[in-house]
Amino acid sequence: MNNKFDLKAMLRIAGIIAIVAMIGLSMAACEDEVGCSVTHGGDSAKITLTGTGAKAGNFVFLSLDTKYYGYTIVPSNGQVIVDMLCWECDEPDFKAGNYALSLRIDESSQKGSTTLYEGTIANKNIPAGNSTIQLNDFTHTQHSGASAKITLNGTGVDVGNFVFLSLNDTQFYGYTVVASAGTVSNIEMLCWKCDEPDFKAGTYKVSLRIDANSTKGSQTLYEGTIANKAISAGNSTIQFNEFTQN
Repeated sequence: MNNKFDLKAMLRIAGIIAIVAMIGLSMAACEDEVGCSVTHGGDSAKITLTGTGAKAGNFVFLSLDTKYYGYTIVPSNGQVIVDMLCWECDEPDFKAGNYALSLRIDESSQKGSTTLYEGTIANKNIPAGNSTIQLNDFTHTQHSGASAKITLNGTGVDVGNFVFLSLNDTQFYGYTVVASAGTVSNIEMLCWKCDEPDFKAGTYKVSLRIDANSTKGSQTLYEGTIANKAISAGNSTIQFNEFTQN
């Protein structure tokens, strides 16, 4: 009798474990299903940049390694507060640690705007909450060199939408505020790793993000990737339907 009871109990426990495992698998798969909503909570970090001399309307872009990034349009002269967002969205929670920082300040968020400053910090400890970084902590870099311009066709974007494009996450990026509805023209690829200022023609992973506007916290309308795309050193055109939505 005891053996029979133990066998039944073990079978019931095994069944419960199997059900829990199936639920876990279905939740994990949810992220890849069209129309399946997965909400990431998670902690972020806010970084205050001081001593930048940034003016109202300047565009500030900051990245930490290849994991987190943030951008903002400066609301008033002086210090700049940037909220770090997840770059690799399977890691939504901000992890405190040591990071390589890249900073870029443009005159405005408009395409072709003059770059006022680029700088890097090779190794900086960033806590999970709020940090303050002085501009003089960065090593200032200036570059010339060949770039590429990419036109996106068939995006259906509206005036004022913010478009951000990256190649291989860590090599080149470009952004623009859409000037007229429809095609997004001439997104200029800029150096992400500033020791590689010249654009190299080749095959890249292309990541696209379209936000409602360039304001921090703006609604994300679309995210997508192309796993392998040949990009020339001059001008290229990419069709929107080549992207796979994330």
